[in-house]
Order: sequence, then C-alpha cells, then structure tokens
Amino acid sequence: MNDIEQRLRDSLTARASDVEPTPELWREVDRRITRRRRVRVAAWSLAGAAAVAGAVFVIPGLVGTSIDIPEIEPIETPPTPSGDAADDETADDDTSEETAETDDPDTPTDQDPGLDDPTGTGSDLGETLLVGGAGDLRLIGPDGDQLLTSFAEEGESFVSGLAVRPGSTAEDLTAVVLTQAEGMWDLRTLRARAGEVSLEVFPEAYRPGRGGAPAGEGMAVRGPVWSPDGTSLAWLESGTGGSWLQTIGWSNGPGTGDTATDNAQWDVSEVVPPGSTPNDWITSGDGTWIRATMPDSTEGWYAIRLERQADDAWVLADLRVVPAEAEPSGNVVAVGGATAGDDDPDPRWLLRTTLDGVVLVDRSAEPASLVDLPTELLSSDGFAQLWLAPLSNERVVVGSASTSAAWVVAHDAEPNRLGGDVAYAAVVR
Repeated sequence: MNDIEQRLRDSLTARASDVEPTPELWREVDRRITRRRRVRVAAWSLAGAAAVAGAVFVIPGLVGTSIDIPEIEPIETPPTPSGDAADDETADDDTSEETAETDDPDTPTDQDPGLDDPTGTGSDLGETLLVGGAGDLRLIGPDGDQLLTSFAEEGESFVSGLAVRPGSTAEDLTAVVLTQAEGMWDLRTLRARAGEVSLEVFPEAYRPGRGGAPAGEGMAVRGPVWSPDGTSLAWLESGTGGSWLQTIGWSNGPGTGDTATDNAQWDVSEVVPPGSTPNDWITSGDGTWIRATMPDSTEGWYAIRLERQADDAWVLADLRVVPAEAEPSGNVVAVGGATAGDDDPDPRWLLRTTLDGVVLVDRSAEPASLVDLPTELLSSDGFAQLWLAPLSNERVVVGSASTSAAWVVAHDAEPNRLGGDVAYAAVVR
C-alpha cells in the first residue's frame, strides 16, 4: 500500500462518523436488503454510506480536484409502526420468522369446549364433583379444579370406580375409590379434610375377593356404591364363579367389628350377568335397592332389594330384571334419579346406546324426553363404559370411562363438556 492509499484510508476512517447518508443512499440500500434483516443491515449500510460520503470530502484534498458538494439534509428515523399499521406491516412481511405462529396443542380452542374453564360450566355447575382421571383424583366445581392426589407412575394404578359417602362436603370428604393395576383390584379410602388428603388401601379382610374369592378366576370388580345412610358399602364381583354382591359395614373406615354388619355375600348370578355394574343404592318404599346395568344387555336393568334385619344385618329380599321401554331401542347402560313412584325403584334417567349413538332418556314426563349425546362418549373398541350422575338442578353429568370424557346435560342447552380427563365422577353431597 503506497502513501496516498494509506492517507486515504486513514482519512476515511476518521471522517466516516461525521457524515450522514443522503435519503437517496438510504433508499438504495433499503431496496437491497430484506425486511427480515432491516435493522441490522441498515446499520451496516449507514456506516458504509458514511464512509463513501466522507470520501467525497477527502479525496479532493488528496488529488487536487475541486468538487461542489450539495448540502445534505438530516435523515429522520422512520417511526415504529403501532396498532393497525403494525399489523399491516407484519402481514406484508412474508419472510419474518418473528411473526410466524404455531398452534399450541395445550391451548384451549372453540372446538375443545370446557378447557378454558376447568369445570366446563363455571359457577353454573352449582355442585362439586369428585373426579377420577387417568392417574389422579380431583374436585371440580364452582371454585375451579383442585388436585387432591395422584397415583405413582410405577404402580400403574388407574381409577375403575368411585363413590362419595353421603353427607360429605368439599371441605370434609370421605369416598371409596376402586383402582386396578396389572389385573389386581383394590378398594381405597379417600379422605380430604382441612387441607390434608389421604388415600389408603382397605385392610385385607375387606378387600375384593376376600373369603376365597367366590367369583372365581378372572375376577372383575364393579362399583362401589354407598347405602343411603352411609353405613354400608357394596360392590359386584364376577368371574368363572358367577356374579356376587358383596357388602361391608362402615365405622370411621371399612368394617365395624360386628359380625352382623361387617360383611355379607350373595350369589346373584341367576339374574345379574357377570360384568354388571351397580349404579347406585337408593331408598324406595320400606326397603333399599341397588340398581345395576350391563353394557351389552338388551333386557333392561337389574334391581337388587336389600332390607335391614333387627341386628342391622342386610338380607337379600328381591332380585329382578326390569325391562326398559321399547323406544328408543337399544341397551340400557346406566340409570339414575328417582320417579314419583313410592314403592318401586324406577329411575328417572336412563342412558341408552342405540344404532344412532347415545341417548339420555328423561322419564319424568309423558312422553319421555330424549337428548342426543356427543359421539365422543363411545369408544372405537368394545362396549363403552358409560355412567351418569344426577345433579340437583334438573341436569345430569354423563361420562365415559372408555374415553375419559364427560358432559353436563340439560334439556334447554347443548351438552357442556367438563375439562380434563374424567373417567368417573360422583357428586359431593
């Protein structure tokens, strides 16, 4: 590099920051860059343009040539777009990665109702539900969604049924949860009181299959259900030995210590098919009834009458099949509520699967009203494990253990889906 070139380089470097580029130079540079790199490249071009302009001042002194330099007006920095203008600017910028958006699979959408609000119905739910999900137990209701406890992943236990003890509240809750893991069935006591939660497996003497497992091999457990006064618990066991109704007494936990009320077993195979589920245990007339259903039965539903003896022990008093109405045709998969009849166990609500889907039948009026339910209740493999839980405000919660989805159903509105996984649910009352 000769002396003139070195002097030129030094002069350009020293004077580059003293001169601003002309608007024409700015626009020329701006046309050569992409919008995505506008700020960074504009800074480079400012420095380069300043260096060129500096050369205009310096070169004449070096080479002895006189050049007229026009007056340079200062450049105003373009304002930052805002509001609608900013939106238009972004919309025109096809190359901007900063404005690209991707759908968040966890973000609620209009096509997934109920997830914006954990209850799916907000304060309008009116009551609190104990919910068993894929691996947890929760309370959902007017105050939102509260996690009570989760199951350890290594145990792989999942909820197969639950029942809230009569008289419970959200602040003082007692429930029994049926769980399954690797073919093993357990009944567990859930207590939630004063912010403390416990979930304990029943003592061995009161577990499913006790006393030599009369249900035989391949045992399946369905239920549980509470007696109306909360002093007894019942469930159904079935297997190669048939269907058996099991009951135990309850005194601050499973068992009473009294032989008469501690446990009882009845073979109900003559009427109740293996795999049937007890839906509830109600008072009707001078006795109590356990109402059961079987998903693939076309004959109706099943009524098991239990009466108290003088020593408070239960006795099996009646066992019958109750045919369902011809319309709508299909299987009765769940029942709930009560009709005006005093001496019969007829339910107000029937949940039926038909060739066209799932229908909720309200038998409180003549003729009965029908509500078509979402197809998401039905599984693509096997019979759907459906259930219903009547609310106190002329509505029903209907759910599917097969798809872990549930809806609040009313006559005057579209079914409203509850948020999250809901394999089973029971009203806290």
